[in-house]
Amino acid sequence: MKTMSVLALLFALIRVSPAQSPKDGHIAGHSYVNTYLHFTYSWPSILQPKDPASLNFGPHPNPNEWLLFAAQQGNEPYGILMLVEKLNAPWHNFPGFKDGADFIRRVPAGATPEERFKILESKHSTTAAGLVFDEMDYISGGVYHSGIAIQTGGYIIVFKCDGKSLADLAAMTGSALATSSVK
Repeated sequence: MKTMSVLALLFALIRVSPAQSPKDGHIAGHSYVNTYLHFTYSWPSILQPKDPASLNFGPHPNPNEWLLFAAQQGNEPYGILMLVEKLNAPWHNFPGFKDGADFIRRVPAGATPEERFKILESKHSTTAAGLVFDEMDYISGGVYHSGIAIQTGGYIIVFKCDGKSLADLAAMTGSALATSSVK
């Protein structure tokens, strides 16, 4: 009888426990922590976290992409958006991303001629902890931008950084590149 009661209790707990997903992250102190993807990110002091839902992106139709975190520089249109993409997951006629380098390679294709897109620098590196980073710093429409993709398991974490100066962009990209693995 006790065995049946224990099994019933375990079954009830499993039924009400939500399944984990890539969007299972939270703010802890001055860091964003994602237990599903096993990473932590600390934003620079020039930024303040912003509720991603308040950004009014509307319904997001791609089921393989999730907006994780946003931070803004005061009331200015500069800051960081962090999202995650499932690798090798095609959507409509769009082929899935093979890795972070593939994601970064596709960034210039989205620019219009009026934006005068200019690549400043591209990098590929691996941290001591084994995180693989791909980064592209560029100017588009007179604004400094950086796209950073970090591969973790079957996903890439993407940082879209926009800065009003190269110094602000450096602070944002430095914080993204300091992302660390957690168990």
